[in-house]
Amino acid sequence: MIKKLIFGLLLICFSTYGALAQVVTAKPALPTDADAVTITFDASRGDAGLKDFTGDIYAHTGVITDKSTSPSDWKYVKAGWAENIPACKMTSLGNNLWQLKITPSVRAYYGVPSGEKILKMAFVFRSADGSKTGRNSDGSDIFYDVYEAGTNVQITLPSEQPKIVNLNDTVYVKGSSSSADSTFLYLDNQVLIADTAAAFSYKIVAGTYGKHWIIAKAVKGTTTVYDSVYYYVNRNPVVAALPAGVRDGINYINDSTVILSLYAPFKKHIFAIGDFSNWQVGDKWAMNMTPDSNRFWVEISGLIPGKQYVFQYLIDGSIRIGDPYADQV
Repeated sequence: MIKKLIFGLLLICFSTYGALAQVVTAKPALPTDADAVTITFDASRGDAGLKDFTGDIYAHTGVITDKSTSPSDWKYVKAGWAENIPACKMTSLGNNLWQLKITPSVRAYYGVPSGEKILKMAFVFRSADGSKTGRNSDGSDIFYDVYEAGTNVQITLPSEQPKIVNLNDTVYVKGSSSSADSTFLYLDNQVLIADTAAAFSYKIVAGTYGKHWIIAKAVKGTTTVYDSVYYYVNRNPVVAALPAGVRDGINYINDSTVILSLYAPFKKHIFAIGDFSNWQVGDKWAMNMTPDSNRFWVEISGLIPGKQYVFQYLIDGSIRIGDPYADQV
């Protein structure tokens, strides 16, 4: 028998922060540690904890560096949680938009020594007394990447990953490059844009089912850099009876195969995502629906005997849960 899978409620690597809706934007869009940066916070996005707030808002902010031991290990926090200082006070722009000036540079603002690499700026926005906060939609901290000097490219829309859409929906793409001679945008292997402009945008009609990759490429001389996101055009779930003997939770079929079953009435579609899927959705991980629409199940094979796996259920494209039947969380 393989060992019991481990269930997690949150993804555990830096690359997942971009999976959440874009709560902050930055100018320049691809800041380096030497840049002065303007951060704009949209209080109507994320968890909307500061939506329509009329009092003072402060940024509780620090950085993630190469010395950080985890995504929660903020370094060089600008001020304590209850400390309201002018350098962290946001300026209201109206319409739920708030702005913070990080000057004269990211490195100088946070006071990061020259030998330490800055990976991300970290934010939680709060009222003056800390009773109200603005975070990501799942309540997590907000992060914005800091780039190394040189040629860079970033796709800013779609900002959520996975991006799950219906057939013939429009997928809006935006992004930008820096220090590049030319920028390219691809849908799978098809060239959509080939231009010298730094900023790019495109509207994709999601005309075929399944997973599709949006790839941005920036070129300067012999240097080429990439960024990529994907969207998944959802199908109706396959209706199939639960295999005989399968119970809710994990069912060990052999030393490399399990069947996962989840009781989830009134839900439209569910994916099992985790280490085995590289945390991506796909046809292989789409769960079948039982004829009574009460349960979802999927068989996962090709697992390595003895290896522990972390996974979640992604419900209706936005709700992530661990297995409610697990003995170990």
